[in-house]
Amino acid sequence: MYLIGGGITSLASAVYLIKDTGISGANIHILEQHGIVGGACDDAGDIKKGFVVRGGRMHEEHYVCYWELLSNIPS
Repeated sequence: MYLIGGGITSLASAVYLIKDTGISGANIHILEQHGIVGGACDDAGDIKKGFVVRGGRMHEEHYVCYWELLSNIPS
């Protein structure tokens, strides 16, 4: 399975392909022409100084699909 572009749409698609269809993550390939994934939600920074994420509007409470997506990240 190939997903074109490393933006939030492809990243979300990969999550739901794994979660809802049982496709192995090893069989999902995200192709991105730039050196960073995330599209409008990419980040910059490091673990010591912290990170800055574009697309901050998505962190608002009413973006329920976004929060459901994030709930799939293992802790």
